[in-house]
Amino acid sequence: MRSVRLSVTEPACYLRRSREVAFTIPSENFTHVAVTFGGHFMDALFTAVGWPQEFSAILLNQFTHITIAETDEVIASDAPNELILSGILPGNVALTLHVEGGKRNGFGMQLDITGTEGDLRMSNSAAFHNREDNRIEGAQGEGRPLEPMPVPAEYHWLPASGMPASALELANVYTGWLADRNDGGTRTPTFADAVRLHRLLDLIASSSTTGQRVKWEP
Repeated sequence: MRSVRLSVTEPACYLRRSREVAFTIPSENFTHVAVTFGGHFMDALFTAVGWPQEFSAILLNQFTHITIAETDEVIASDAPNELILSGILPGNVALTLHVEGGKRNGFGMQLDITGTEGDLRMSNSAAFHNREDNRIEGAQGEGRPLEPMPVPAEYHWLPASGMPASALELANVYTGWLADRNDGGTRTPTFADAVRLHRLLDLIASSSTTGQRVKWEP
């Protein structure tokens, strides 16, 4: 593995928002896109590819005043809508990550992993409440087109149900948790995993505030 690049973008957290997502406006609620979308995707990504050893991060607030769509009320906001992170993963692997709220078009998720002998891509037209599962593509060799890659059967913990992919993800978490309870396995995250992620989020905020690069031992 040589490089990992993740882009996560969503449309709801824009200058004009539904009151259903008004809770994302104050930063003290800790529900802005950098920690919600960023936190969820970083946890899954770094569990798979390893946690960053050093990085620098920028948190940007481009929407200082938010209008509630239903009432036209204007609320001041200090919550960031952009997270930009660059760093190094174990094995001298380059890492770039971008989380963006309030994107008008072409939003979703795309993960690109460059290997020494091939490439992987995972993408979805939605970063949240997605009906369809992530599309996984890959190629080996040089100058080859990316081809769809089926998910191996051992990763399907539940029978086909027709549920939206985002609901199926949650159902899989409960299925894995029950299996862990029964056999002592480690399929699902623990509280220690949550603490590690929040340590990372704290360091991201610190790097953005101080402008300094952070070295970290997860």
